[in-house]
Amino acid sequence: RNGYWVPDQRYIEESEKLPGLYEQLACEMDVYFADANEWGVRLTDDGVHFTEDGHKAFAEGLTKQLKLWYSIG
Repeated sequence: RNGYWVPDQRYIEESEKLPGLYEQLACEMDVYFADANEWGVRLTDDGVHFTEDGHKAFAEGLTKQLKLWYSIG
C-alpha cells in the first residue's frame, strides 16, 4: 500500500514477490509458512505499520494458523 514511507509503486510490486519466495524457502527448510496478506491486515497512512484493526486481524490470523499447525483446538 502506498503511504508516505512507501512513495514508489515499485516498492509495492517488489514486496508482492516476497510471500512466494518466503514460502519456497520455508518448504526447502521444512518449516511452516503463513501468508499474512490473506488476513486482511490494514495499514496506517505510512503504508508500513498496522492500524489497531490491523493488529487484531494479524493476531486472529496468526492464532488460527497456529491452531491449524499444532491442532490445538
